[in-house]
Amino acid sequence: DLPLDNGVRALLRGCYKLRRFALYVRPGGLTDVGLSYVGRYSPNVRWMLLGYVGESDEGLL
Repeated sequence: DLPLDNGVRALLRGCYKLRRFALYVRPGGLTDVGLSYVGRYSPNVRWMLLGYVGESDEGLL
């Protein structure tokens, strides 16, 4: 079921050395809360490709 916010958080919590991250979901698949988890739990990411994530840019702030 959507959104996948908690699943993204669980995925990223154990990946401290992650440097590249790509995530494509269907519309509504990730909210701004889920997008904020990407920033919080992946501090070492230097390259990111996102598609259909978040409802606005607020989750990136």
